[in-house]
Amino acid sequence: MRFGRQAVVVLAHAITAPRTSWRIMRAPARETRAPTPVRDPDWVANRTHHDKGGTP
Repeated sequence: MRFGRQAVVVLAHAITAPRTSWRIMRAPARETRAPTPVRDPDWVANRTHHDKGGTP
């Protein structure tokens, strides 16, 4: 069911906007991963009073 509906959407887009559809299909896939966050090993020692739940 879901694949049929998606096929209809893709077909409708290809018919109504052929140039955009062609450009999208020819574009290389991009890397969409977010960068890995840098973790501080001493985060407990470096947190502030506000981080601990206190008022500023």
